[in-house]
Amino acid sequence: MEPDLIDAYVDELRRSLARNRRAADVVAEVEDHLRESARRLSGHGVDAVTAQRHTIDRFGDLRVVTRAFATDAGGLAMATPFTRAAGAIGYLAVALWLLAAAARGLDYFVVPESDTRMYAAVSVLAALATIATAVTIAGMLVRSGGVRGVAALIALAAMVLAALMMATAPWAWVFTAVPLTAAAIIAVWRMRAVGMGGRWADLSLVLAWPAGVLLTVVGEAIRIGPRDYYGDYPWAFLAGLVVALLLYCAGLVGVSLRLRTEQPVGEAAVAGSPA
Repeated sequence: MEPDLIDAYVDELRRSLARNRRAADVVAEVEDHLRESARRLSGHGVDAVTAQRHTIDRFGDLRVVTRAFATDAGGLAMATPFTRAAGAIGYLAVALWLLAAAARGLDYFVVPESDTRMYAAVSVLAALATIATAVTIAGMLVRSGGVRGVAALIALAAMVLAALMMATAPWAWVFTAVPLTAAAIIAVWRMRAVGMGGRWADLSLVLAWPAGVLLTVVGEAIRIGPRDYYGDYPWAFLAGLVVALLLYCAGLVGVSLRLRTEQPVGEAAVAGSPA
């Protein structure tokens, strides 16, 4: 009787991931795709044992695969359809952030102070941008081991708080910068822990809001532009906001590209197999 190499591979993978909560789902998915790939090769005239061996070699060394999936947080680091969707939504978040910034500029420079409609538009756009960003943050967490655990819950709670703050008081973005930065730090830290970091995009995402706040504080201190009715210097706030959004959007684009272009587990395993 010919040996079933896929059975042996899957059994060892199951033992290696035994402590992970999602191990059963991952092992089942891996087995399905290994067998589908072997069947495709057999359909092209390759004998069963050679097809299985070639499929397993292409999927990867078991120790490497196990390290790629397992995380210190107890979850499984893997690309999924959700992480790819979260990457696509990250691009939407960038567009919404830029629209919110444009609306804020129009509200300040063009729209009469008595007309509050543009301010309402800024609130809606900023809230939607934050919600879309929260989905991307969730995608980063899922890709790096799941949304369970204290750190992941803090990141998601911070994004919910940021969305509420943006919806009710977009002008107070220097305070909303705190939960936005906290969520970014956690998500980036988790991604880097599983080898999915990107140096410049990660730095841009994490430092965006602190850099904007710092620029605003400096601008207020040196009194950039005219002083308004409340005693503030709007030019300082606008300059800080522009810098923060440009850096944040650059970071989101980098993260979204990583999430969007990575194939879910299984698809990568059979990529390049004969159709």
